[in-house]
Amino acid sequence: MNTNKSAVTLLLAFVMAFMAACSGGGATSGTDPAEEAAPAEKPAEPEPVEEEPAEEPAEDAAAGTSDEFAMDFDLGGREIKVTAWWDIKFEGDHPDVVAIRENIDELQKKHNFTVSFVTTPYDKMVEQFTSSVMAGEPFADVVRLERRAAFPGLVTSGMMTPLNDIMDVDGPQGAFIPELLKTQVATFNGKLWGFERSYTDFSGIYYNKNLLKDLGIKDLHEYVEEGNWTWDTFMEVAKQAVQGGKKGYTGSKTTLTSLAVVSNGGNYMDLETGKEMLTDPRTLEAFSFVQEMYKSDAGDFEGDIKQKFTKGEVLMIGGVQWEGEAYMNELGFGGLGFVPFPLGPQGTEFKSISNPPNFWVIPKGVKDADKIVYLMDKIWDIESTEEYPNQNRLEAYFADEKDIQAAIQMGQSPAYTVVDNIYIFPTFEIYKLLDQLTIEMLAPATIAEQHKQVLQAAIDDALKQP
Repeated sequence: MNTNKSAVTLLLAFVMAFMAACSGGGATSGTDPAEEAAPAEKPAEPEPVEEEPAEEPAEDAAAGTSDEFAMDFDLGGREIKVTAWWDIKFEGDHPDVVAIRENIDELQKKHNFTVSFVTTPYDKMVEQFTSSVMAGEPFADVVRLERRAAFPGLVTSGMMTPLNDIMDVDGPQGAFIPELLKTQVATFNGKLWGFERSYTDFSGIYYNKNLLKDLGIKDLHEYVEEGNWTWDTFMEVAKQAVQGGKKGYTGSKTTLTSLAVVSNGGNYMDLETGKEMLTDPRTLEAFSFVQEMYKSDAGDFEGDIKQKFTKGEVLMIGGVQWEGEAYMNELGFGGLGFVPFPLGPQGTEFKSISNPPNFWVIPKGVKDADKIVYLMDKIWDIESTEEYPNQNRLEAYFADEKDIQAAIQMGQSPAYTVVDNIYIFPTFEIYKLLDQLTIEMLAPATIAEQHKQVLQAAIDDALKQP
């Protein structure tokens, strides 16, 4: 395994915007604004939290090529505009980047068009998307959106182009789209709305390997291998770490609660049936577990929780994919470990949550949408130097193959669970529910009863056809 992957990762990864631009209660409450505020709406709070956007995916094409499908057309010199909230550049001499540049040059000549990659401020993306589509002049042909911005708002208002209406998503042209997007991430109301050539994501428990050794606790992978990585074991490990001022676990309330819910076989809602799941016994059991963690001396949820983890004051932290780079940089290569979130009593397999997902979409009204999707695929259609998807990132994060394999496992479709559907819920209601759970310590059943009707009404509204 190559342990000098950091430079390659930085070259291949898109620049992350606003990553340090957090304000409000994020640092003091232990809440990650990236997980708690939807970009399509302002939090209904006296002091809105400025959210941190989800990470930008790596510029890789590890999914391989799709030479079996080809289209022949002439766009008459048209400019195709592609926009995201970061500066998309294909610079440098890495083979993957060179291949992408060559693809762009070849495609522009063959199909008679030009492509421009432009930056739209993160907090202006949905506003510009909406106003331009309503005016009949989409501000870009291809737009990067977070799932929580797309669903339900832009979908149910009829402002996005469903891919099923312009192409056979299960046929040769749709073969490049990963099953994870088709089965979970970019599907809503029975249609596929977003696309991506290579999609990677994972979440779970990051841990400090050096601190683990200092505390005399066996490696967490041993519990996984024994089939004993459960909520009870997790709590035992967290309590063992309470030595010399150290604590066992930290993480944002949203991350902990979401991971607990899905690890117990549940979710906040079931969009297939259109029903809320706050009152589901699995959800209530997960809420009780979260409260137990907050009550326990083994947990530390105050102050700058991420800094406490990187400084070696806390053994474990719940987190998502993009957070690993900062942790590795602070702990040093070889100091960061990763395992799935432990299994709940009603769970049957380890689960990962969305962070939230983001992907490419086509605004309503864009001409030749099928051709544009084709071109976007072909731009990234290269023989990647990566041996498997996300290799550069994972080998930059982790020195231990067990950590890498755990992350890969959590990024696969059977393990991946979309939970950011909770943003269908009015944002203020989310904050209120989480505060009642972790601060006021109300009974889980009481919390569920107070919020279930509001959530059900939001689901009913979200599932209206455009």
